Amino acid sequence: MVHSVIAWDEANKLIGFGSTSPASVVGKPEVSIRLRPVCNVTLNITCDALKKSGLTDTFRCQAITESGHWIAFNASKSRRLDFLLPAGDYKLMIYGSTFLPMTYARMTVPENRSAYAAPEIAMEATGLLTLMGKPAPELAEVLGWKGGAVKLADLKGKVVLLEFWGHWCGPCIASMPVLFELHEKFSGKDLAIVGVHVDGDGEVDTVAKLDQKFAGFKKDVWNGKDLPFPVAITSGKRDETSGDRGGSAALYGVRSYPSTILIDRESKVAGHFHARDSKDAVVQMEKLLKDHKK
Repeated sequence: MVHSVIAWDEANKLIGFGSTSPASVVGKPEVSIRLRPVCNVTLNITCDALKKSGLTDTFRCQAITESGHWIAFNASKSRRLDFLLPAGDYKLMIYGSTFLPMTYARMTVPENRSAYAAPEIAMEATGLLTLMGKPAPELAEVLGWKGGAVKLADLKGKVVLLEFWGHWCGPCIASMPVLFELHEKFSGKDLAIVGVHVDGDGEVDTVAKLDQKFAGFKKDVWNGKDLPFPVAITSGKRDETSGDRGGSAALYGVRSYPSTILIDRESKVAGHFHARDSKDAVVQMEKLLKDHKK
């Protein structure tokens, strides 16, 4: 495994980078790095759809050298990101936490500059932002159902939680009991929960395989409970360009797991449901059911 090494001389405003690996330091533990003058780079990112919606997201950007060194990262809820970089060509990997998809761009930092304002980069919004306030689309690329097939349109009149998760995701497994409690307390009070299992590597395409994958978690984490709500088994094949998972996950702009999409009583996409603590989730759901009453 190769690791990037960054050297920073703050007093003289010099920076440099190199690479190393366990094999490369055998017998010669030193790493030679050339230090070069640093430039204060400012990058502005825009997303017209996000601005018009009045919602917010966190802009994230990783700067990668032409030789593949991941040397700088910044994140901000404002559209401005600042970096300290030497002159050179960079690949930028830009993304958000909720509404901004993975976007790649190029940037060249000129020689002999102490400050540089990079060209502004415009981003599109993910599927979730474009769906807000619109009818919830039916799930895509469903390979099968655990607990019986469901059409979202048939759940109109209820508040729906669409839970995107995977057996390969530790936080998904750990937070599942929160959904169990919501189901037990509110399933008879106009709440419907629909799980969307997003496969990680093409292994899970049947109910039997899914049951096998979470058998240990059912015993050790879920106190012997099985999934009490219907779960769609979907493909998790990744897009070769963005690295994001396709199918239902792409349809709803899901990029992190677990993610819970909230659908209102009119079967319209209302955003995210963020609670991962049982007490907080119950309080939020009580308020939602009251606010979304018929």
